[in-house]
Amino acid sequence: MMRILCARHFFPWPPVSGGNRVAFSTLRELCRGGEVDLLCFGHDVKSESIKELRQNCPGLRNVFIVPHYRKPRYWAPLMNATGKSYFLSRDYSREYVKKAQQLVRGGNYDFFFSDTLRVFVNVAEVFSARRRGLPWVAQFHNVEHLLFRSFLDRRPFVSMLLRPEAELLKRREIRYWKLPDRAIFISPEDYRKAMKATAQWPKLTAAFPGEMIALNPIGWRGGGEGRICHLGTGSWEPNIDGVKWFLKSVFPLIRKEFPAAVFSHAGQGTDSRLTRFHNGNNVCIQGFVSDLTEFYLDAALFVAPLRFGSGIKIKVIDAISRGVPVVMSSVAAEGLPLVEGEGVFVADDPRNFADKVLMLLRDPELRIRQGQLAYAAAEKMAGMSRRDILFFRDSRV
Repeated sequence: MMRILCARHFFPWPPVSGGNRVAFSTLRELCRGGEVDLLCFGHDVKSESIKELRQNCPGLRNVFIVPHYRKPRYWAPLMNATGKSYFLSRDYSREYVKKAQQLVRGGNYDFFFSDTLRVFVNVAEVFSARRRGLPWVAQFHNVEHLLFRSFLDRRPFVSMLLRPEAELLKRREIRYWKLPDRAIFISPEDYRKAMKATAQWPKLTAAFPGEMIALNPIGWRGGGEGRICHLGTGSWEPNIDGVKWFLKSVFPLIRKEFPAAVFSHAGQGTDSRLTRFHNGNNVCIQGFVSDLTEFYLDAALFVAPLRFGSGIKIKVIDAISRGVPVVMSSVAAEGLPLVEGEGVFVADDPRNFADKVLMLLRDPELRIRQGQLAYAAAEKMAGMSRRDILFFRDSRV
């Protein structure tokens, strides 16, 4: 039986955020290939949470949790002045490095897997020397330096201050991509960007995490009249920007032609920049919702109006896995093997986005047919396996 050490950023349970969803499904894949020890950061992780993770990942043997205290944001200029990226160095932990070294020396592992860029600052020095020839596969959720650049483009007043951070992050990220024996990007679009940035570095590959998709046929039959829904972490900058753009530029066009239209957002940590739009009438902004069944059953359609981002957009996958049609931006569609008109519609300018929403709002039968196509697309994606790539059993080794 193969013995695997998996190092990641935070404890991946419960899998309620996009990052944790990918991490949990990946851990489950690894556990099907051998016995896994997990090393991660955590704060007040309950024994019950560890027990639940073990129940869902039968091959999980040991869980090593390092307490995490992230450096404050005001350290960014100080770190940049010493040539360090704040985004990465804020999560540096001597305790994490020490534990990784201890495990490598005494673990007798056959395989090392690291998940997310953020863990690299703690494992690169341990594994870059290829101690005892231990094979190393790394998984990347996003192209972080491009995501950061997109954020700065929308914040010109801080762009000059954080320009050194953007350059340092880019250099370190490209260097980290080249360290493992294989670097897996969960988004094909991110893979193409990384290949361009590294002049076609041969050890990069893309593998969509199909096992992440949890098909959930809730019996959706067209939803409530006029109800437009959005789900996403309310403190995540791309979500805040996208929802604000939708409510300011798109929703008024929809309301003008379809007065019964209602917008409903739900998501943990919803920022005050979004809650200020709540009016208790046609715009409902709420925080974390524990049971999303009713939220999706009431949705006439789902929207994903992201204007910048990276990786794959879990919110889109969640909606189609419940059979709800989606209108989304081209950014939200990146990295997803979906076809326009088969459960999903793509638009970027306000008028086109509004027209596609209105098309679905006005025709309940069309919504139901598109919902069926959306669920069929989710079924197809769920069947996409990547175990050969994870365990070096394919021709791209």
